[in-house]
This record gives sequence, structure tokens and C-alpha cells, in this order.
Amino acid sequence: MITMRRKQNARWAYISYIPEAIVRNDPEFLNFHQNTREMKVIADCFLNHGFNIVVQHYQSKIVPPPHEYDIIFGLEPNFVLCAEKHPDAKTVYYATGAYVGYANRSIVQRTSQFNSRYGTDIPPRRLAMDDGSAGKSDCILQIGTANTIETYPEAIQPKIRLIHQSSNLLSNDFRRTGFKKTKFLWLGSSGSILKGVDLVIEAFLRHPELEIDIVGPVENEVKAVYARQLHNTSNIRFHGYVDVNSHRFMNIVSDTAFLIYPSVTEGGFPGAVIAGMKLGLVPLVSKIAAPECIESCGYQLNDISLHSIEQALQWSQNLSENQIKERSDAVVQYSTLFSIERFGQEFN
Repeated sequence: MITMRRKQNARWAYISYIPEAIVRNDPEFLNFHQNTREMKVIADCFLNHGFNIVVQHYQSKIVPPPHEYDIIFGLEPNFVLCAEKHPDAKTVYYATGAYVGYANRSIVQRTSQFNSRYGTDIPPRRLAMDDGSAGKSDCILQIGTANTIETYPEAIQPKIRLIHQSSNLLSNDFRRTGFKKTKFLWLGSSGSILKGVDLVIEAFLRHPELEIDIVGPVENEVKAVYARQLHNTSNIRFHGYVDVNSHRFMNIVSDTAFLIYPSVTEGGFPGAVIAGMKLGLVPLVSKIAAPECIESCGYQLNDISLHSIEQALQWSQNLSENQIKERSDAVVQYSTLFSIERFGQEFN
């Protein structure tokens, strides 16, 4: 927990988020996720608007200092716990994902489909606590798009305000010299089943003429299902976690044309898709992960299924090189909306 005061500030804000990010400056930590740099911006904004702040990890069990808080901001569960103790404070729920009911149902259903298909017993991952934060708050600051708002009950939707997230891809000197239209990227974090990595693996096992780099942690029990098929396969390459700002990552994507991301739940189109678009990769994504420019710059999957991925792959291979380049230029331009500077301006 971190307390920050300014002599001239009279009001208090409680922030339930990531206090460690305020004091950490090492690139390895800051590059892992865009929310670390965003936390620094959030703290500065509150301080600059006349608030002293208490920043506590959203899952911490420590009792926060008993100030009379004017604003309570952040994530569950501590967001709600503090709000209940300070009923007169204004409450702003910081929503970084889809509505919790929608997200949990989607994750359970997607994991159940995988287990039924392969006779496995993998538990659902990245389920969120449903403590009613969205319904109990005065307003919601939502990372996402109009598609994200649609995941909420209609009664809650009017109090949602969207904000553009930033990106953990910081390099602006990447220059593509060419691309292979048969080369794809899947980029993600934990919970690979909910992000459709199994469907991507199946699709590329069927298409040895296409190649894909899978960057991000894929659970061993997921890879084990395909171990025999992957043994003699050269078109599917697993890299594990790779810093998107590293030379290694840039080498992986130097001639990649497309990013594929069939996720069932996200807070708008995610950081992985933003990073890919900043590098000029044309997105083939699910509705919940789609940028608002998807109709003109990429391909939106009809649903989360192997058949839909097959259709997306066929669409991509039917594009001419000029069409791919036009879309690549368009996504690079669109992705400039997502920066730490713009996040700070909108949060202000």
C-alpha cells in the first residue's frame, strides 16, 4: 500500500489497483502489461486534481487508512469493500474487462467445449469475482469499445464511459521491408483456451502451407492434447512469453502479415491486438476483440469455431499483396489512438 500526499491537497482518493507500478521503473516490469504505466498516470492525475491518494493492491487484505475518502476508484474486491465503509464517497469502477457475468459464462462455456472434445478436465481460468462492483458504482470507466458495453445489462450501460487504453509496445522504429501472406501471429497471455489458441492450433494443423508463431504462455495440458500431431510439424512454432519490445519479438514478426485472435472475452480489443496493429499486422479477430475499424482494416470472425477460423484464413489468402498492404497501413494509422499520452488526456 502506498500513500501519497501534497501539502496543498485537501481531498482524499482511495485507488484499488496496482501500487507497485508507482515505484517500479525497471523495463522488464513495465513492459509486461500496459496497465503498469497507466497506473503511474492515474496516480498523477488524482494528485494534480487536488487529491491525496492511498493506492492499495485490489486483492490486498490490509485494512486501508481510515481517511474520509471523497472518491473510491478501481477494481474489485477492495473497490467494493472500501466503498461499503465510505457510503458518502463517489465511486468509479475501473472496468478492464467485459461485464463479469458475460466473461465468466464465456470462459466456462469455452473451457467446457474443449474438455468435451478432448476428454480432459482443465479448469476454467481467469474467472473474475462477481461482487456487484459494476452495479454498485456511481459510474464506470471502461476500457473497451461499444462491443464491450453490449456485454453489460441494459440498466448498467448508461453509466459507462469508454477510455482508450495504451499499449505496452513502445518501439516506434519498426520498419517492415516486406511480408509473407502465409505467415500469422497469435499473441496472448494466460488463459489460452479462452483466447482460442486450441482452435488456432487445429486450423494450422490442417494447413501446413500456412505458418504461425504462437507467442505467450500456452498451458502444458493444452499442448499435450496435440503433442503427437505437433511432433513432426514445422509450421506451428511456440515461443512462450516474449517482451514485445525486444529484438527477439521483432525478429519473429518481421515478415508476418496477419494476427489471429479468436478470444471469447476481452475488455474491448486487447493489448495484444493493439501491439500487432502498431506493427502493421492485419487482424483476424472475434467480435469482442475487434477494433472499431475492423470492417475496413481486417476480418471479424462470425463466431468462435474452427469453421470460422477456416473462413478467416481463406479470406486472408484471397487478398492481393496490395490489399494486405492497404490494410496494414490502415491499422498502423488507427493504432496511434492507443498511447499513454492519450490515455492520460482522457483520464484527466
